[in-house]
Amino acid sequence: MVENQGNAYRTRGVIMAAVALMGIALGAILYGVAGVGITAVIGVVLIVLGIDIFVVGATYSSEPDKFGPSEQMYRTALGLVIALIGVILVIVGYDVSIWVAVAVLIIGIALIGLSTGLINSKKSKF
Repeated sequence: MVENQGNAYRTRGVIMAAVALMGIALGAILYGVAGVGITAVIGVVLIVLGIDIFVVGATYSSEPDKFGPSEQMYRTALGLVIALIGVILVIVGYDVSIWVAVAVLIIGIALIGLSTGLINSKKSKF
């Protein structure tokens, strides 16, 4: 179920675009002023975008689709995954052991999957 009609859809798009531009600006400031590496800068931009998708995703319908999660659950989980990838890039950008990054990735994916499963367990139509 995709809600792509009306002013609410356009407003969400404007909010997403504005926050994306702010994330890119924050990344440019970090790169230029703070001297943060490019990998960590990309990670920070992805964290901002992921949080944006998560927050805006909460405004969508929570009614489950026939064969899957609701639009709200899909978008909030997607935002969390994007933010998690950003966190991994920041970790890698600061020369932390690759095993720590892999452990954070596995734990993050497990937590997102667990929370999604628990939230959707009682909302199925069938």
